[in-house]
Amino acid sequence: MSHTSKIFNDASKKVTGRLRHWMTHHPIVSNSVLCINLWIAGDSIAQYSEFKYLKKHEDDDSHDDEKESKESKESQAPKFRDEWDPNRTIGCAAYGAAVTGPVLAKWYPFLEQVCVRNNIVARYGVWGAPVLKVLADEFIMDPPCIFLFYAYMNVFEGGSLENFQKKIQTQFLPSWFTSLAVWPIILLGTFRYVPIYGHAPLINACNVIWDGFLSHRNTLSKHEEKMKQEQNQAEDQGDDAETKNNAKQEQGQGEKIAMA
Repeated sequence: MSHTSKIFNDASKKVTGRLRHWMTHHPIVSNSVLCINLWIAGDSIAQYSEFKYLKKHEDDDSHDDEKESKESKESQAPKFRDEWDPNRTIGCAAYGAAVTGPVLAKWYPFLEQVCVRNNIVARYGVWGAPVLKVLADEFIMDPPCIFLFYAYMNVFEGGSLENFQKKIQTQFLPSWFTSLAVWPIILLGTFRYVPIYGHAPLINACNVIWDGFLSHRNTLSKHEEKMKQEQNQAEDQGDDAETKNNAKQEQGQGEKIAMA
């Protein structure tokens, strides 16, 4: 074995040993700290993606407008640091620390205990326990966690009960169906080949994209509600203008009749 390989193996064993120690003796604290950072990363990725998406559409919409100099456009273009919403990121990080971290720290060891207590491996083979865990995670744990995330963010953002109901109606099923399409493969490999103490950290690491996805769906619901309100206001203003115009026309006709 080369000297470089020996150093790498020693470092890997040291990291693995510390991870096993922290996840065994301090699972909630370890997962909560990890989830804080991962939710920050996930929401930041989501906000940056939304910023680039909106900027692209604004550029497309203004393509046929009067041409400006390139320097003027660049100076007036918004920067991501100016559009970034820190309150949204703080809310996501707090959810990761208070909910995701503690729940996952207890949930996966609990599933392992259920499988051991019922001799799932002996009865159904080496894939029996992973499949059972995936089914439990997707159909027992995932729906309430998605529901809880939208409820938490609605309270954190000061939303009304009506907003929360609309958010659940429009975002819950797409979020859960996406989870059913993506997570089973990741979970199956994790439950089959990764030791129990590594389940939560690995799944939390994969959660970076999922956290960003949920944050994006939450913001999408807010954006749709805002667009609907603006459309209703525009329609109301149009109705008011039409009513006033009709009133003026009727008044003008009345004056003509009186003069005649």
